[in-house]
Amino acid sequence: MCATSESETCRRFCGESRTGKLFLSCIFLQGCEEVKKEVEEVVAYLKSPEKFTAMGARLPKGILLQGPPGTGKTLLARAIAGEAGVPFLHASGSEFEEMFVGVGASRLRQLFAEARRLSPCILFIDEIDALGGKRTLTENKHHRQTLNQLLTELDGFNPSDGVTLVCATNLLEALDPALTRPGRIDRIIHVPFPSKKERIEILKHYAKEMPLAADVDLEALAGLTSGMTGADLSNLLNFAAIRAATEGKEQVTRAEVDESFDRLMVGSRRTGVVMKEEERRLTAYHESGHALVALYTPASAPLHKATILFRGSSLGVTWSVEKEDTFSQSEQQCLASLDVAMGGKAAEELAFGAGKVTSGCRSDLVRATQLARAMVTNYGMGFTDSKAPMVIGRQDYLLVSDEKKSRVDEAVQKLLDESYARARRLLEEKRDELTRLAEALLEHETLSAEEVRLAVAGKLRAKPRAEAQQTAEEAGEELHISSSLSNNEDRKLEKRSAPGSAPTAEERENATDRTAHTRKETHKETRGQVSPTTGPSAALAPSPYAVAAAVEVSELLAERQRRREQGGGSPEKEGKEREKKKSEPGAGEGTAANGR
Repeated sequence: MCATSESETCRRFCGESRTGKLFLSCIFLQGCEEVKKEVEEVVAYLKSPEKFTAMGARLPKGILLQGPPGTGKTLLARAIAGEAGVPFLHASGSEFEEMFVGVGASRLRQLFAEARRLSPCILFIDEIDALGGKRTLTENKHHRQTLNQLLTELDGFNPSDGVTLVCATNLLEALDPALTRPGRIDRIIHVPFPSKKERIEILKHYAKEMPLAADVDLEALAGLTSGMTGADLSNLLNFAAIRAATEGKEQVTRAEVDESFDRLMVGSRRTGVVMKEEERRLTAYHESGHALVALYTPASAPLHKATILFRGSSLGVTWSVEKEDTFSQSEQQCLASLDVAMGGKAAEELAFGAGKVTSGCRSDLVRATQLARAMVTNYGMGFTDSKAPMVIGRQDYLLVSDEKKSRVDEAVQKLLDESYARARRLLEEKRDELTRLAEALLEHETLSAEEVRLAVAGKLRAKPRAEAQQTAEEAGEELHISSSLSNNEDRKLEKRSAPGSAPTAEERENATDRTAHTRKETHKETRGQVSPTTGPSAALAPSPYAVAAAVEVSELLAERQRRREQGGGSPEKEGKEREKKKSEPGAGEGTAANGR
């Protein structure tokens, strides 16, 4: 058995002085207004106990702060200590148990003895679920011994008058009922996710020291971050600032904030992964299906963004985000969510055929199935022939009859079938809009909600691309080749020739070199001849511009090969000759640039 001395316990668990960085005032906390009001009562008692004692009140023995991770429970405990101006002891629930028997109970006794000596004081134990979890017959008996010691210290023969225990956990249901009863934990304070108003305050607080550009709208950002904690918001702005500093910018712009938001929601962009053109086109139609259904379904959450960029484990993502805080969902909203989830699979089947639908729909189907089952078993929205549908939880599922289970499965399948039919019918009616949106995604890769609306209406401006340009003064010809050749209509080859003139062999070689260079930079095609994509679906057929580009490049390559065979020159030798000619007066000079 190993025991820790009283001085060692004090050094291990006692906090810094109240002037140190560990403590702060409640006025520095953003959000949590209701929580701060409840905490202020305890702070007022600790500051002026005689006023409350005269009224017959007593100091709460225990306060439990419970809520999701990152909502500021530990920060709130530090603020309590800073406001009250009393000694503050702090520990973590995992610090009591070690490999030696009886260490946990011994440390608790010494910690409470020190707290009584410093009374009135605050004793804070973070992650109390590691110490006060429910007791079972199969768990380690030494854990039960430590928990029993904690219960004794809180409400035993030696009451800890003047000592307020403040605990924090995100697993309230895991705590032992004997610990959370009144007399031990007198007050349970729920620390929720911040509201939109509180998120605005939190964002402004973290942005005070950041040079934000004028295009950063914190109020709009707060509307997009529903369900995020204060820690999430801090991480979002911090990553945006790091990215801006890395790129050498003087201000944090909206581009960095948007990238940080996307990274937090989906994951980092995987720039080293190159998709085949067929997979890229299929992803564009898949995400276009989600976006169109969200756009034309009134009860759906507002569309935020659609992208086909590879992020995390997702080939593409479509966001529908509520701009205001919502606390419940109607049946129409649930059905709209089902339709949006089914839109991707419906678009794939509509554009490429049933045999071309990919496994990328799995996550959508999983989410739709879970929602449909929740509607039937938890929300009472599935059984149309029952006036009083029952709730079937996970624990109750084994007690339900086989007939009831079969009816549940039928109701879930009916919801999914009807949802898929609605999504497919909508996309069939909007087939032209689906094609326009998919082509716009292939060109721009990421579209905001407003850009999606413009693309659907055919009013989205084409993405500007730098073109490789060669000026030949002797022949009077100007040759334009786009930065990358693929199956998209926007990637095309334009040729302008003066009447009665033809391009020289040298100009053809230079144009071919630039084409190969730009295709290597964009990683969209391999070296060599471009071949049109074949397949049963019209959606995969190349555009006329792409076919013209393929034929033109094939002719250029063939002409270059014939010259080499006739002249017997090597590519290195020809390159030197071209450089020599370019240095001569009057020789034309070619330029190449990548538009991406």
